[in-house]
Amino acid sequence: MINRSEPIRHTCPDIDAAIDSLKSIGKEIDKAETIDDCDLKGWSSVIDDIVYGNHCVLEKLRTSNSSLREWGNDLVSDIEGIENENEQLQKEIRRLEDIISNLEDKLSDAEDEIRQSQSVTA
Repeated sequence: MINRSEPIRHTCPDIDAAIDSLKSIGKEIDKAETIDDCDLKGWSSVIDDIVYGNHCVLEKLRTSNSSLREWGNDLVSDIEGIENENEQLQKEIRRLEDIISNLEDKLSDAEDEIRQSQSVTA
């Protein structure tokens, strides 16, 4: 059955936080006269949180992206299965409608024969 609920938490706040941190680091670099004037030491832990380690923001986003992709692929597979089932059911409906139409024709022919035989005997 189709799972309509995405398997991951909302990732936009993590992306926004990483962007904001990188923008702040960029501003720090821009306002420095030389690279030596930059106080990047204070940003070291922020950079580590964004880029390094198994628990960094980018790795969490990668994992979330992978889970979301798998979920989407599963949905596509489920939908393809449902579409195939629907196609088979539509064929079965057409087949049964043909049977009904043939039976209605036979019934009509039988009724005509009965009327003809009644008019001959009358």
